[in-house]
Amino acid sequence: MFAVLNHPIYRRLFTAQVVSVLGTGLATVALGFLALKISPLQAGLVLGMAFAIRMVANVAVTLAANALLMNVPRMRLLSMLDYSRAAMVLAFPFVYEIWHIYVLVFLIQSASAVASPLMQATIADTVKGEADYGRALSMTRFAYDVELVISPVLAAALLMVTTFEYLFAGTAAGFVVSGLILAHTRTEKTAAKIARRDAINRIAVGLRAYIDTPALRAVLVLNFAAAGALCTVLVITVVLVQVHLGLGESHTALAVACYGAGSMALALALPALSARIPDRIVMVCGGVLIACALLLAAALPSNTMLCCLWFALGIGHSSIQTPAGRVIRASGDEDLRTALFVANFSLTHAVRLSGYLVAGWLGSRAGLPVALAAAGGIALAAAALGSLFWRTRRRGQDIHVHNDLPADHPHLLQVPLFRGRHRHEPIQDSLHGHTDFHHHGVLGR
Repeated sequence: MFAVLNHPIYRRLFTAQVVSVLGTGLATVALGFLALKISPLQAGLVLGMAFAIRMVANVAVTLAANALLMNVPRMRLLSMLDYSRAAMVLAFPFVYEIWHIYVLVFLIQSASAVASPLMQATIADTVKGEADYGRALSMTRFAYDVELVISPVLAAALLMVTTFEYLFAGTAAGFVVSGLILAHTRTEKTAAKIARRDAINRIAVGLRAYIDTPALRAVLVLNFAAAGALCTVLVITVVLVQVHLGLGESHTALAVACYGAGSMALALALPALSARIPDRIVMVCGGVLIACALLLAAALPSNTMLCCLWFALGIGHSSIQTPAGRVIRASGDEDLRTALFVANFSLTHAVRLSGYLVAGWLGSRAGLPVALAAAGGIALAAAALGSLFWRTRRRGQDIHVHNDLPADHPHLLQVPLFRGRHRHEPIQDSLHGHTDFHHHGVLGR
């Protein structure tokens, strides 16, 4: 799997991701101490609101900002976003009101909402070949899991020699280093400039194409299961371990680390699995695994069982999140790919916001067993619907003709015609966009 790091551009992108994610993990730990310092009696509520604001920023800002900034060179934009986040993070030690935290969280997450899908699209455009791209997805998932596993350990070590305020300085340093790496990275080509109206239209077309593609609809539905896993770990773990089981903070950290370890384990194994098992089966099975783990956690007997179940949640979450990039890349050409990643980022974070509501609001109102059972039921329904959507073929999308293409066109050479027509998985591009089917003579079955 590590062979993909021989790719010089991806190696720089991956290094920048690891450094920035390590810094983000430090900020997450420090934010808890800051909330406790400003409002000791409402620290949990403050952190819950901060998580919710992050999701709102992801949903509200992603589509519009990416449309408006589409003409800015990618590496320059990504480095500028890292520098801006570094500057804003350094303001945290000087805040003294709760609303200051909320404003800074919204601004920083707004920058992240632009950077994350842009980075995903850049990796998809840079790493050629399905095998290498699959490895790149696993390495990227591995980088994100660093925040859950390594960052808390690093934060604990730093807190032994300094105060929590300096953790924000570590976060800023991570963003600066990431920005410097990206600023000195040159991608293989520069996209042509797009008119502002065309850029906005392209994002809108990407959103429609995302909803119109069966495999991507399945990805979206399966993200309800992934959200149930992640939001349960982030919101419910501390209450489960320290209130219901009566254990200490170290056990809480261990449970979260088990979740991260499960996610990493699946990410490392996925390149070999994907050569034998289709992405659809991996992702649907991940949803089922999440559902089973959450339903079992509703009747939690011990801390050992919790660690095993959280490890299973990590595997399930990664089995949905990691292959999703490959499904998105296969669903559109280079002109539409960035718009599809932007649509995926915005829609999946809207789903995640609902997961926080189930884990937080329902858990506080009806109790943790009810919240866990509800999240498990949603995950099970998501797995069933995801399997159904992926198997469904919209009438006229799989059998069609291309009357205006020459016989030696690369698409026809890749998928040869049979009696003037051919069949393949639905794809959104300049040849198969939903507005072009009649032009190319789509046939019903």
